Amino acid sequence: MYINQINNGEKLMSNKKNKISYKPSQGLRQNLSGFGMVGLQGIVFSSQTTIPVTNSNTTTMEIHLPANSLILDVGLVTIEAIDCATSSTVTLSFGNASGGAQFVAATQINQTNTDVAAGTMISVSQENLVHASGTKLPVFAVAAPLYAAANRTVYANVAIGGAELSGAGSVRAFVKYTIVEDTY
Repeated sequence: MYINQINNGEKLMSNKKNKISYKPSQGLRQNLSGFGMVGLQGIVFSSQTTIPVTNSNTTTMEIHLPANSLILDVGLVTIEAIDCATSSTVTLSFGNASGGAQFVAATQINQTNTDVAAGTMISVSQENLVHASGTKLPVFAVAAPLYAAANRTVYANVAIGGAELSGAGSVRAFVKYTIVEDTY
């Protein structure tokens, strides 16, 4: 049994079978327990990735999900601004293969020739924009394979079109998910 101390004497315990128990020191009257993260939500980020200035270039990031995961949201965080030139476009898609769009169709997220500022975020569930004239991501594709019983990889694809960028930027893609347990 592994025991990790949390705030105010609360304990998070897990054994080798990934059973997690939460024993609060105050507040909740009952203990919580389960296997893995069943019913809880997690977010996995890709590595920080540089978007090169090259026109007609697609940069792909990998996000690895555990078995029995159900995708709830996907998105992109801009760490360093993507500096667009006169006719530059930035297009984003998510799929279960490199360059794929099985989850979210390829969508131009910036207005042509408009930068994507540092610190911005775009995701399916938030329906937000990376700037006022941009385009939000569409809902998940029809019949998108959002659940998988085995470990899998989600691919985020950022494509530069129209013209070379004035300056490279960097981003991190993410997937928000929950674990679906097959037995209780």
